[in-house]
Amino acid sequence: MILINSFNNLKTTKFAPLMKFIYLSIILLLANCQNSSQVQNITSEQFTEKINAGTNIQILDVRTEEEYNSGHILNAIHIDVNQDNFEAKVGQLYKDVPTVVYCHSGSRSQTAIDLMSKMGFKELNNLEGGIMVWKRNNFPVTAPSSPKEKYIGDDISTFKEAIKGSKLVMADFNAEWCGPCKMMKPYIDLFKETKKDDVTIYAIDTDVHQELGQEYKINSLPTIILFKNNEIVYQNIGYMTKEDLESVINQYK
Repeated sequence: MILINSFNNLKTTKFAPLMKFIYLSIILLLANCQNSSQVQNITSEQFTEKINAGTNIQILDVRTEEEYNSGHILNAIHIDVNQDNFEAKVGQLYKDVPTVVYCHSGSRSQTAIDLMSKMGFKELNNLEGGIMVWKRNNFPVTAPSSPKEKYIGDDISTFKEAIKGSKLVMADFNAEWCGPCKMMKPYIDLFKETKKDDVTIYAIDTDVHQELGQEYKINSLPTIILFKNNEIVYQNIGYMTKEDLESVINQYK
């Protein structure tokens, strides 16, 4: 309304053509900003097709922790949409990677999508009917491992002793809600076995082991730190490809 009134006041001046162009440009710019995200509903069957096709997607479960622990879609990242830190955590995900969001029946996931759309996520998919319909259609769900089984590192004392030695130690600082961390996890787990003679790997969840995150000043995830003889020999903040991570391990082993 303000733009229209301002335009009407100026349209009789000699600058009218120029002002008209400027106002129309502003309106078009605002419209483009508001519609920068591609948002659509997706059925359980369509979602399964994407998974089976190996499509690069992020899966986001926005239910409560209790709901998530009762069973979730494989490889889903958990961030509760009703928590105060939702936007801070979801901001760690890749905005250019297609994201499928789900909750119990579809309401909370729509709330999350509305927020994520404003944050600049390019492609957002709301799972129709949520995990309720997913289960009804007999698609698989999985429950998370217990905390001791979820992380590669055994305990803090083992880690602190290991970094004092001459063998290379890799600390993978991550979090359950971190999308890039989830993408790196499969080959980090693989390297734990295939490169066990070269490096000892610890996956350290910074939400669980906050004291370590503070000690090593971990402000962004994922963060990879390599140790030898109680010294940091390499550090990387952010996502690393399998090839890049393997190359760094080979360089410092």
